[in-house]
Amino acid sequence: MFNDIVISYQGEIPLKLKNSITVRMTIATAALLVAVLAVVNVWRDTGVVARWQAELQSKSALTANLVLRSFEAVDPDKFPVHQDYLARNLVELPDIHDILVVAANGRVAFSHHPEEIGKLFDPTTEQVCGGCHTAGGIHSESREYTSRNGQPIYHEGFPITNGSACRRCHDSRQEILGMLLMSLELTPFYAELTRRHISFVWLAVAVVLASLLSFWGLFRVLVRQPLARLESDIRSLEGGDFQHLHGPRGENEIAILHASFITMAGRLREARAELENRVREGTQRIDSLSGELDLVYSNLMHLEHLSAMGTVSVEIAHEIRTPLNAMALHLQLLGRSLQRGGGDDEEIGELFGDMNREVQRIVETLNQFMARVRRPMPKPDPEPLGPVVESAIFLMGAEARHAGVVIEKQIAPEVRLLPAHANHIRQILTNLVSNAVKVTPHGGRVRVRAFLDSERVRIAVEDSGPGVPQAMRQRIREPFFTTHPDGTGMGLAIVEHILQDCGGSLDVGDAQDLGGAAFIVTLRDCAPAAGCDTA
Repeated sequence: MFNDIVISYQGEIPLKLKNSITVRMTIATAALLVAVLAVVNVWRDTGVVARWQAELQSKSALTANLVLRSFEAVDPDKFPVHQDYLARNLVELPDIHDILVVAANGRVAFSHHPEEIGKLFDPTTEQVCGGCHTAGGIHSESREYTSRNGQPIYHEGFPITNGSACRRCHDSRQEILGMLLMSLELTPFYAELTRRHISFVWLAVAVVLASLLSFWGLFRVLVRQPLARLESDIRSLEGGDFQHLHGPRGENEIAILHASFITMAGRLREARAELENRVREGTQRIDSLSGELDLVYSNLMHLEHLSAMGTVSVEIAHEIRTPLNAMALHLQLLGRSLQRGGGDDEEIGELFGDMNREVQRIVETLNQFMARVRRPMPKPDPEPLGPVVESAIFLMGAEARHAGVVIEKQIAPEVRLLPAHANHIRQILTNLVSNAVKVTPHGGRVRVRAFLDSERVRIAVEDSGPGVPQAMRQRIREPFFTTHPDGTGMGLAIVEHILQDCGGSLDVGDAQDLGGAAFIVTLRDCAPAAGCDTA
């Protein structure tokens, strides 16, 4: 019945009344007291019944003596004569509801009802005796009946005794002279029992209430208050307050538990202080390291700036070196032509034209580096791809002929426009073709192919050289990495840098039919459907 009752419990956690130790102990104590009082009441009722039976036996003995004295002057062989003093004495007996004296011949010798005197007594038809006596004998030992006037009575029947001689009860043939039947009214007895039961109920209620109140108060003082102090200290410790702990009172079990908790709290406080000191020291160390890290970072930024400047310088040197080499080669050819007798004007004009283009390339390269620093790359305009490829092959033609390498080109008819700056692509192809010529042996081939793959323009520079091992295909992209004694290692790095600006990519693979390496440049979409075709 306590399932839905919830009481406040000095905290945020609700405590159901049925779970309270105080309530459980109080109810158990009250139940024990009620059981003890019930045992005491049963013992008192037993005493009352015993006293009542003793009174009945005493009155029965008194009545029997009166009856015996009335028979002293009577001849046992004759019918007993009822005397006046016996009748008066029997009627005046207190608390006797009904007395019936039956003679040996079965006739009623005395009764409170005069009409019954002298009549034969038949217990099987008598209202009072019919409950026990039948024609076959006695069948019940019960002695409680309802009298003629409706009152509860106690019935007692026994022979009229005559001491040890038995002469007053039995004749010479040992026949019973008579029978005394007595009935005692039970109403006073029941009334006394009822009063005792009511008194017991009130006493039990008073004892239970007193025990509840006293035990509740005692339990709160001895158990609840110490637990409340312990709970308060636990709450303080949960909030990080180690300074305002109450501590235990007394020397009972709860106090011992509370003392252990206080000891644990003290150790936690010491551990917390030590941890705070370590955190403080660590913070100071971190601040110190942070300053050192800032200094290191500043130095690294300076070094990175210097490295970037060096990288840019190397890129510029690499980009200028290639056209300068071509110009030097053309100057050698021009000198040889002049030594042979002046040479052909058309050939000399072509050589001067090539050198002029190389000079323009150097100027364009420098302009590109300056533009890269100053502002973002402009959006490229589509241009035809064929002239750009032919220009790159023509620039590297003298170097290829000097190395004994043949340069081929294969441009698919559907690839007619280029989605990036022509100078950028020319610079990319010049670097790739130059690298291919350097690694291709005398009599080998270098091939430049342009084709459309999944609506993307791809340009492949393939050679018949030794190829690039799988383990080195990523490393050759790194700046300053080279396998040539006179190389700078910036060729592929510059190519990838330009492709990032153009939105393209570079892949390294194998040239299937040539047996060497294949460097494949993938550019942005430029399919005819995309609007790039202006033919």
